[in-house]
Amino acid sequence: MICKENILKWKVFFLDSAFAGVSISLIAYMAGVFLKKKFKIGVFNPLLISIIVTIVVLIAGKVDYESYNAGAKYLSWLLTPATVCLAIPLYEQIQLLKSNFAAIILE
Repeated sequence: MICKENILKWKVFFLDSAFAGVSISLIAYMAGVFLKKKFKIGVFNPLLISIIVTIVVLIAGKVDYESYNAGAKYLSWLLTPATVCLAIPLYEQIQLLKSNFAAIILE
């Protein structure tokens, strides 16, 4: 019975808070940064860790994507222009990236 009450609290939190999605995403990203610094292993990429942790939290809390996205859309709104700004220099250096593919993947 306690578990159902906790799930209900999570759902209410996600439905009532405009920034619940952003909060979960940022906390998960900070956990990824911590793991990357502590273990220095490429698989602990903060972005990958934040995606996995966010998915686990949403599944464990039985929160639907629409409720999560209602708050996370603000984070997405800020990250979209940054992604485009990073894509252009990466594209300009595509040959260098291809020649160092193994080093990039293993880091």
